[in-house]
Amino acid sequence: MQRKRPVRGKVKKLNARKFEIEKGKLPGETNLTIELSEDGDYTVEKLDVDDLPKNMPDGRKIQWFNNFEIKTNGKSINYSVTIPGLAGKTKVVVCGSNGIPTEIDAVNGVIRLTDGDPGIGKTT
Repeated sequence: MQRKRPVRGKVKKLNARKFEIEKGKLPGETNLTIELSEDGDYTVEKLDVDDLPKNMPDGRKIQWFNNFEIKTNGKSINYSVTIPGLAGKTKVVVCGSNGIPTEIDAVNGVIRLTDGDPGIGKTT
């Protein structure tokens, strides 16, 4: 499991359900927009990508787009993430609280998540 190191000043609240997570310092990182599907008292933090796995279990390298954490009263939430520049159906890598990177489908740059602590990237 990766360590969670917050990066301060990188989250903008756009409205009650929408947040922008700014990119960090590594090449390949990008700003992400998250849109939550339900009302709640959310705490959103940008996390450092340095401690995420560097490779998939099969050895392919991972380029991380961003890493963040969403908390609300200790319950799991559903939300969507928009990844700029992805078109059509694309595979993206997520690394949730279990610390194991897996591939999921993105459709036109949007993925649906239920883990409040994902790193998001792609294989290279």
